[in-house]
Amino acid sequence: MKSFLTKIFSNLIAMLIAFGLFGVFLAILIAIPILFFEEKIPVVKKDSILVFDLSVNIMDSPRNITAFELIEETIDGSSPQVLYLKSVIDGIDRAAKDDRISAFYLHGNLQPENNGSSYAVLREIRDAIKRFKKTNKPVIAYLVNSSMRDYYLLSVADMIIHNPFGVITLNGLSAKLVFFWQCI
Repeated sequence: MKSFLTKIFSNLIAMLIAFGLFGVFLAILIAIPILFFEEKIPVVKKDSILVFDLSVNIMDSPRNITAFELIEETIDGSSPQVLYLKSVIDGIDRAAKDDRISAFYLHGNLQPENNGSSYAVLREIRDAIKRFKKTNKPVIAYLVNSSMRDYYLLSVADMIIHNPFGVITLNGLSAKLVFFWQCI
């Protein structure tokens, strides 16, 4: 009977140790992804400059995506970089009120896709930049190859620096063909 109880207790202790090791292993397995994918909050120091890379598609609402596009993006692992208008405007307005931010720097070219970066969206962002300027903080823009949309958005800046080897494409907002009819 004594050997029977010894075997039961030894098996019980072995099971507790196994469950304990399994629990530790499971905790490590859960903790590793949390540590690696934890969102890191940027530290804003005094006299920082807010940098906005315009090389994105700015949309005012989520885009309509077809099942085929969703499958294609899943297979490729690539999805277009999209910013939403509300988050852009909120960020600019928060930076205007933040005493640690001393200037606003814009660079890059807009990437309009699927009705993104429309003139209505750009006007809202332009108005937010004007509100930023009212705080007497400078707005500086750097252009390489600018389109009409880029120049429209960045024309509100205090200083526009254009790359000397860059191109400005100003085609205008609309064009019409003139038709002359000659009656003889």
